[in-house]
Amino acid sequence: MPDLTTLDALKARLKIPADNSSANDDLAALITQTSADFHGATHRQSLLNGNYWERRDGQGGDKLVLRQAPLVNLATLTVSGLPILPSPDGVQPGYVTDAASATIALIGSLFVRGYGNVAIQYTAGFGATINDLPQEIVLAVLDWCEYRYRTRSTAGFASRRMSTGETVTYEKLEMPDSVRRVVEQYKRRVAIL
Repeated sequence: MPDLTTLDALKARLKIPADNSSANDDLAALITQTSADFHGATHRQSLLNGNYWERRDGQGGDKLVLRQAPLVNLATLTVSGLPILPSPDGVQPGYVTDAASATIALIGSLFVRGYGNVAIQYTAGFGATINDLPQEIVLAVLDWCEYRYRTRSTAGFASRRMSTGETVTYEKLEMPDSVRRVVEQYKRRVAIL
């Protein structure tokens, strides 16, 4: 899974001078882990463009939702070994797609019932580089990285007794609420059609 932010962006967020490389390895590992966790939380293999191949069971209906979205390009579609071509006008037989929901709809035919009889090759994602991602995704990953970086010294502690006699209680969050909202917005939910 690709990283969803850069080392330079995280160092700027943390106010670490660009020429200070002492923490680069740790910060790069933090970015990679947080990016993987963000992908996992959104149920996506990648938010960047990727090529995918799916073999699916035909259910007898005229719609199918792909596992990855948004759809960039549908390269090939076969049902029971027969190639299905795009409908030239949305009325004639073939297929049409809804890119945002990654839905394929057949016109004049069905995804015939069968086991593994539907084969699809396609490209899906929000862009080729992290510069193409929706800004709220990049900011959420930065927020999560910053949260993890700032709370690393309290990891494993619920509270600490200070030398002054006071007790400090630490908030334990899997992810900040601001990140959770973005995760929910981009979480892939595949409908059964």
